Parts: sequence; C-alpha cells; structure tokens
Amino acid sequence: MTLAATGLLALNLSGCAGTQTPPSTVITADGGTVSGPDGATVTVPAGALTRPTAIAITRVSGMAQPSGVDAAPDSPVYQIEPHDVTFKEAVTIRLPLPAGVTSATVYAAEDGTGWYPHAAVIKDGYLELQRNGFSYYYWKYTSTAGAQAPGEYKDHFIYKATQGITDTQFDPKNAQSSNYGYIEYTSTQGTWTARRGAAASVTFSAFRTQDGIQTALPACANPKVIGTHRVPGGPRALLGSFEMTSGASGSEVTVPVDTNVLALGDNELYFGLSCAVNFDAPPYAQIGIKVNATVLAPLRTVGGRVSGLGTGQSVTLSNGGRTRTVVGTGASGGDAFAFDALESGEAYDVRISASPAGSTCAVTNGSGTVGSTDVTGVAVTCAANRYAVGGSVTGLPQGQSVTVSNAGVSQSVASSGGAAAFSFAGVEFGTTYNVTVSNVPAGYTCTVTGGSGTVGAGNVTGVAVTCAANPTYAIGGTVSGLVSDRVKLQLNGGETVSVGNGSFAFTTRLEAGQTYTVALTDSGNSSCTLSGAGGTVGGAVGDITVSCTPGSYTIGGTVSGLSGGVFDTAEVQLNGGETLTLRNGAFVFQTRVTDGQPYAVTIPSQGQSTCTVQGGSGTVAGMNVSVSVSCEQPAAGGPFHVTGAVDGWMPGEDYTLSLTLSSPDAAGGSETVVVDDTTYTNFAFGTALSAGSTYTITLSKAVSSDPGAPSLTCMSQADGSNTATADMFLNVTCFPPF
Repeated sequence: MTLAATGLLALNLSGCAGTQTPPSTVITADGGTVSGPDGATVTVPAGALTRPTAIAITRVSGMAQPSGVDAAPDSPVYQIEPHDVTFKEAVTIRLPLPAGVTSATVYAAEDGTGWYPHAAVIKDGYLELQRNGFSYYYWKYTSTAGAQAPGEYKDHFIYKATQGITDTQFDPKNAQSSNYGYIEYTSTQGTWTARRGAAASVTFSAFRTQDGIQTALPACANPKVIGTHRVPGGPRALLGSFEMTSGASGSEVTVPVDTNVLALGDNELYFGLSCAVNFDAPPYAQIGIKVNATVLAPLRTVGGRVSGLGTGQSVTLSNGGRTRTVVGTGASGGDAFAFDALESGEAYDVRISASPAGSTCAVTNGSGTVGSTDVTGVAVTCAANRYAVGGSVTGLPQGQSVTVSNAGVSQSVASSGGAAAFSFAGVEFGTTYNVTVSNVPAGYTCTVTGGSGTVGAGNVTGVAVTCAANPTYAIGGTVSGLVSDRVKLQLNGGETVSVGNGSFAFTTRLEAGQTYTVALTDSGNSSCTLSGAGGTVGGAVGDITVSCTPGSYTIGGTVSGLSGGVFDTAEVQLNGGETLTLRNGAFVFQTRVTDGQPYAVTIPSQGQSTCTVQGGSGTVAGMNVSVSVSCEQPAAGGPFHVTGAVDGWMPGEDYTLSLTLSSPDAAGGSETVVVDDTTYTNFAFGTALSAGSTYTITLSKAVSSDPGAPSLTCMSQADGSNTATADMFLNVTCFPPF
C-alpha cells in the first residue's frame, strides 16, 4: 500500500489578502540569514546584493487551492519578499518538513498561481532549494509507510545564476519536457541589462526530478549548452558551445557571455540543452531559454589626482550621493581617485566632503558632464593650515631683552616691566616646534615651559619664558693683627675695600660657579699674609683671612728756643734708652716703636737752657710720632752752669781727658771732671756760677790706655778766663799732634 501526500510552500513578493506586513531583516552586500515562521530561513551569500535590502518570510493564510496541483498542499504557503530583487548569487531557501519525510516536491509561483515544481533536496529535515529571486512556495511529500510506485518524472534545463549581469529581471523558470522531446524555445523568460565590455556569465543546470529526487538526465550522455544571439528579427549567431559537468544529481556549466559581440541596445539570447555533438549547428538545441538582453554603453569614471596630502592623511570627496576617501601615500605627482559607473551625459560635481585634519583642500575642474571618455582632469589640492606659535616673556627688568628662537627663526623680545609677548607666524599644522631662549642678560636665568610640541588645529599661545635674577653670594672674610693700620683688598681687579681688624665683605656679589680672586693691595705699615684668596663660588664665601703683624713708627719732633750758641743744646731721651743732644730743628730717634706700644720722650739733663717736651708720651697709633721740645735760656743773674761734649776720638780707643773749672764759686776753688769712653759725649760741671763771676777752663791732654797711642791735644772755645753771664756749653775738640 502506498501513501502519497502533496504539500505546498509559497513565496509572494507583493502584498495580498490575508497577509500582514511582516517583520523584516535588512541584509547588506556582506550577506546574512533571515529567519521566519516554523524555522524557515533564507541565507544570502556575500556579494549577492549590491545595496541593503529588507527581506521577510510570511505564512499566507486564506490562500485558495493552488491550481494545477493534484492534491492539497501538505504545508503552509510561505511568501518571501521582496519580489523585485534579483540576486547576483543564488540564495538558499530552507523549508521545514515533518519528521520521517524522505521525499518531497517544492512548488513555486510568482503570483500565487501557475505553480510549477522546483528542484530541491532534503537536508536535516528541511527542503533546501536555490533561487535568484523570491516567490510563493509549498511542498507535497511522500511518507515511508509502504512501497511507493515510481511517480511522474520531469526533465529540467534551468537558468540558475548570473555573474556580472546587472539589473537582471529574469525569473529562472524551467524549460522542461516530460519525455525529453524536441520542443521549441520557451517564450521570453525575462530581460537582462549588461554593459559593453563587462565580464558576464550564466550558470545552467540539467537534471531529472521524480518522486522528489533529483538525478542526472539518463538520456543525455554528452550534455552541453549551446548559446546563440541576434538582434530582434535578425539572424542568429553562435555565442559558443559549452560542455557541462555531469554528476549524480544532474549536470552544470557556467557559460561566459561576451558582451563585446552583442549589439548596443536590444539583443535576443538563446540558451539550449544539447545531448548530441552536432547540435551546435543550426537548428541548434531544441530545449532552451530565451532572454531579451539590453547592452548599454560602458560606464565612465570621473577622477583625477589629489596633491598635498601627507603620508597617511586622508581627504573625503563626494560626487552626488557617492563618496571616495583618498589616503596620501607620498607618491610623486599625488594620489589618484575615481568615481566609477557614471553614464555618458550624466552631470558630475566633485566636492570636498571632509578635509584632512589641519589642512584645507580645494577642487579645480570638479564639475561638468560625462562624455564618451573617462574624466581624468579633476584636481584636488590640499595644503596644511598655518598657525602661530607664541607666548610671553616675564621676569626681566624694564629695558632688558632676550632672544627666542624656533626652527631657525629668532626674534628679540624686550621687557617693558611686565609680560612681553612674542609670536612665530605661519607654522604648519602637524609641524613640531621647539622654542628656545638665548642672549639672556647677565645675572639672569630664563627657562622655557610648554616650548615644544606639535602644532594642532589652532594657534599655540602658551609658551612661557620665565626669567629670574640669579642668586648671588657675598665674598668676605676676617682681618686680624692690625693695631691702627687698615688694609686694602681688591676683588677680581675691581672693587677695593679698606678694612681694619674684624670681618669684612665686598659689596660686589657673585653668582654660583663664578671664580673670585682677592688681592692685598696695601697693608699700611703692617706686615700681612692673605689666605683663601681665590676659588669658585658655591655659596657665600667667608673664609678669606688676612693675618697681620703691626708695623713700627718713628719718634721725632722739633727743638726750639735754644740760643744757638755752640754750647746751648737740648738733651732728649726715648723710652729711657736712646738719647740725643740736639740744637734747634727737627730730630728723629733711630729706635722705632711698634704700633700700639707706648712711647715717652724725656729730658734726662738740662743744658744751658731749660727744655720741656710737649706731647712727649702716648701710644703709637699707626703713624709716626712728632713731639715738640721747647727750651728757655736762663734768666740774667744766674746761677749758670758749664756743660759740654768732647769730639776727637772714637769709642774703644780708651782715652781719658781731665777738665778743670777754676772759680771762687767752686768748692775748694776748682772742680775737675774726667771724661772717658763712656762720658765723653756729654759732661757737666756741678759748680753753680754766680752772675758776673769769673771762671777758667783748663784741659789736660787726652791720654790713651794704649801705650802706643799718641796723646791728644784738646781745646775749647772757653779756654782761659771767662765771665759767667749765661750757661756755657763747651765744645771740646781733641786732635793728635802734628
């Protein structure tokens, strides 16, 4: 017993009664899968669409019994939309089957009538078929409940898919025969539109279907496709004869269509199935498909070159609703671009849609009308925008200036007491900048902040040159050992200071890293040693030392008031030591007194005149000491005295001289003094002579203790009788015999 059931699945690309607007899925040129009721799916391969398309699968309710079908459908009728799309690659439709079904036939119809069987295979519980467009579909199936008698078979020659043929409006119906006889070409099945020169191809299949199973044509040992063409009403010419590849489920071949041999305008194309080698000559194959093909003139391009782009930069161009992005490669002559698929006579208007960051682009020769050749003269020129790089200089006194530089360009910036602005104009976008400062005033340090970077889409205004006076340090030390003197010190050949004991510092201050040299230019009458006098400044310098030993000074003065007589002298003595016998005028002791030490000038004995010292004692204070010795002659009436000095021999010659003063005023009538090596320079009689009295001075010979030395004859200005009228100073002169 056999069980047979038919089922119908339908696809309708337009709306109809009993349907609702279905949810759709948008599929792009990348392809994708659309899901529908009951698990039905449509899978669109990549490249099958040229633009985004909304696809929907709907179950159709209330549809009448399909005409021409011997049994009611076993399945719902499915409508797949849209109907007005022809895919460049065949899409895969999968329709659900009940469990256990091993054989089924799919029927299709464009408008819900005129149903015809469509090749399909059963995979994983689904009927799977290939299509280039959408329709209504249903299926009928046979269960496996018992033996099945072979059903009616159909032999098929079908158009399956195209490549490189645009605007296809072809619905791939079967050219079929129930007995594979000689039937004429079917009526026109659709239209193609192709471009002259386009590479186009068509894929055909030949197979037999029986009881839902697709097999090879048993009577076709050498299947081939014969293609011919003609202009309407003209003779046919051969496109070619193409061997099909045979397989267990049928034969298939992809036929190239040379659009260059077709006429511009309308053409009729015929594709027939031949099973005999001689059917590639008239009358050609008898089972076939006819197509009306329109061949259009080649599309033209509008393009040109973009210049001025940096490597990696991009500019986006537009022409109507289309855009092109051109990326710079650094190629000589610029980078090419083109808008394709423009018809002759079509207007074009190339514009800048988006310029590169930091650049401005302009189009030349960008609009016109497409002619019979490609447009290649559109020129796009890009140039980097230019901006200013600048900032300000702060911290300089008014009138001072620095030099700021960037990329080999320098400018002097003078301070007016506040912030002084500067700016480098015309720096290109994307250019690196590095602002530096030079010619900084002495004693200042300037630093740059924000001085380097890359110019963006705007002026750089934040470069800050900050100047500040360098820290300076004092140079000094200590002086010791002086009493009254001051020393003079000089710094680096410039500033000179005069200082005494204690600390000192130059008013000139030096920066860290500078060298210093201190010179001792004058130490007065002191002897000084300088140490730590040079080095490099690393901070305040205070370790320069001047160690001094005080100097000595002369003690002298003037004598005044003596009579001027030979024997009228003044005797002065320094600090109880050195003694001088002086007449009127200046004098200086040979003995020097150290600074800060005491001195005392005294009169150890009076002569004819009485002398006193003014300013005769004190402490040496860094200068020579001058005292004043004032003398007064004795008043008339006495008493008077006789003093004197001997000249004529040298110390060490050991002479002895006796001097005798004879006077009534002398005790015993006379007085004798003996002068030797220790007293000869100064002697004095103790006798006080009354005024008007007479006295006599007698001199002996000067006798040496050396027996071999001659005796000396001595004489004075007062030899003989004298009257006492004033003090007498004897100048005694001794000489050897002639």
